[in-house]
Amino acid sequence: MTAATNGPSVRRAAAFGLRGPGCADPSCAQGLASFLGAIVRSTQGRGWGWEWMPETGGHGIAPWRGSGRILVIDDDPSLREGVEGMLHSLGFTVLTAPDGPSALRVFRQHVSEIRAVLLDLGLPGMTGQEVFREIHRMHPTTPVILMTGLAEADARAGVIDLPVAGYLQKPFSYILFLEKVREAVEGYGRNPEGGSA
Repeated sequence: MTAATNGPSVRRAAAFGLRGPGCADPSCAQGLASFLGAIVRSTQGRGWGWEWMPETGGHGIAPWRGSGRILVIDDDPSLREGVEGMLHSLGFTVLTAPDGPSALRVFRQHVSEIRAVLLDLGLPGMTGQEVFREIHRMHPTTPVILMTGLAEADARAGVIDLPVAGYLQKPFSYILFLEKVREAVEGYGRNPEGGSA
C-alpha cells in the first residue's frame, strides 16, 4: 500500500505518534518509513512516497497475508485510517467504529464474520474496558487486541479477567502490528482458558 507526501500519508504518520508539519523531502520520508516498517519508493515524474512492506530480518518481504474482517475501534480518525490501511495491505477487509455504542452495533451485525477486534481503551463515554467486556459476553472466542498509550501493565489492569489476544502501545511499528494481528487471528499466544501466554 502506498502513501503520498501529503494528505493521507501525513495523517497516517500522525496516527503513529509522528506529530508535526509532515514531510517535505525523501530523507524525512525515509525516517518516517523506518519508524513504520515501510520502504520509500520514488515514482518517475510523480515525486515519492512510501509503501507498507514489512521485512523480516532484512531477508525480503514477509510472506504472510490474512483474510476476513477485522473491527477497528478508536475515536481518533487518523489512527483508524492508518490501522485500516495497514490491515488492507495484509489482505483484510475492515470495519471501523469511533465509539463503544456504534462498535457494539457493528459487532452484533457482523459477529460471525469478524476474525479479530483492535480496541482503543481510551474511548470517550463508554470505556474500552466496557466495550471489551460486552464483546466477550457476546462472543467469547473473538480475539481482542488492545491499543493504548498506557504501559502494558496499566492497560491490562482493568481487563485482567479477560483474554487479551495482544497489546499495542502507541506509537507502534508495522512489524509489531503485523505480529500481533497474526498471533490473534491464528490463535498464537492464547491458552484455552483465556489470557495471554
